[in-house]
Amino acid sequence: MTPEQLATWRQLADAATPEGWSVEETCGDTTSVLFWNDDEKYYDSLAIKVSQADAAFIAAAREAVPALLDTVAERDAEIARLSTALYDEAAKQLGDAALENMQLRAAVEQFRAKWSAEHDEAVRLDERLKMAQAELANAKQEVLELLEDMGEVSRL
Repeated sequence: MTPEQLATWRQLADAATPEGWSVEETCGDTTSVLFWNDDEKYYDSLAIKVSQADAAFIAAAREAVPALLDTVAERDAEIARLSTALYDEAAKQLGDAALENMQLRAAVEQFRAKWSAEHDEAVRLDERLKMAQAELANAKQEVLELLEDMGEVSRL
């Protein structure tokens, strides 16, 4: 149902003769629908060639249509209220998630910076260790060479 249809049906219901419609016994192939004539202050009737069931439906529709329109309006209002509440909650949760995401990104960046500094220091220490090991190996070689030279000198 479109809002335009609902509005049209509401206008028709509001413009119709007030509630209290009923069906009178069938007279031949004509059924009468009774309704209160507010202007004249008496019951009036509409004699139409329809079945008893159709006449009963027409009479019942006078009260049913406004009630149904009211129910639709109430449900539409409830849907709008719940949609707004859901949207607000989703926006809040999204905002909370965005804040948590920002905080986590900052923590990751801090960790990355710390790790990078520690990694750089570890690389420097590793390079210094390798240099020291190379110097030690050279020193050992020099000592061995000196010892060999000394051995030869002592044999002369």
